[in-house]
Amino acid sequence: MFKNQTVAPGSTDPQTPQPMLTPDEAVAMIREIRDRLPIPDPTDITVSGRRRAAQVDPAFAAAAVNVAGVVEPVQVAVGYTDAQLRDEMDAGTRWTQFTDEVRALFATATHADTIRRQRIGLAALQIQKICVQMARDGRNRDALAPHIAQMRQLNVFRRSRRKPRSQQQSPSPAPSPSTKPQAPVAPSPAHQ
Repeated sequence: MFKNQTVAPGSTDPQTPQPMLTPDEAVAMIREIRDRLPIPDPTDITVSGRRRAAQVDPAFAAAAVNVAGVVEPVQVAVGYTDAQLRDEMDAGTRWTQFTDEVRALFATATHADTIRRQRIGLAALQIQKICVQMARDGRNRDALAPHIAQMRQLNVFRRSRRKPRSQQQSPSPAPSPSTKPQAPVAPSPAHQ
């Protein structure tokens, strides 16, 4: 297969590389994290108000929590103390950092997947070209012919670049009934 040419993100010491995860280990770690994430109960917010509530300016929310700390009947009406609301704001800020890291992880994983697909795609295209060249030599033609035919059939690039013959030789469009046929142009006196 390919040489392991992986680069550990954030690795600063080339002498002691970090052990790379296998795909199965990475999936297991992600699932374990997902299973342990604390998900707040959304039942106290109506479905229609969730989007709007999530868009409230943080400075506005902080000012509102300050008011709740001053006037106790506001805390009773909302159902939370100002300390509970401050804890929720702090947790929201810290979990946003986690969310940003998950986005960065997703971008890194997507980039790595793209590189892997590019490497195998390049190797496949090179194999096809090598086989075509080798088939020109009479010694390998019989062994390679069915494989080359299958690769040609499966090669998406070939199909997307070339139009079928029926589209390449399209007939000229028929004149529409609203247009009058033009009379042939008479030769000019200079051409006679």
